[in-house]
Amino acid sequence: MTDCCCEVTTADAGDDQTVSVTYATLDGNIPTIGCGRWTTSGSAVIKNKKKYNTKVSGLSAGNNTFAWTISLDCKDCPCAETSVDTVIITVE
Repeated sequence: MTDCCCEVTTADAGDDQTVSVTYATLDGNIPTIGCGRWTTSGSAVIKNKKKYNTKVSGLSAGNNTFAWTISLDCKDCPCAETSVDTVIITVE
């Protein structure tokens, strides 16, 4: 059994937002251990998927869900620890 080199920073995608426009700024936490990456299942465009406070555009009316994942995939480490948190941006 291989020991993991460390635990990643717990992901915090920030507070849910309500906007009246089709763009916003995501507000995840800065990882101290691991690397962060934003994803979405919707059609919004994430400007920089690896930046904790990146901008998004092309939001659809209603709820837009984004996941902030912090993992050790960026390191030469024998484990694949991850932490995920989601945020919803609602366009009214």
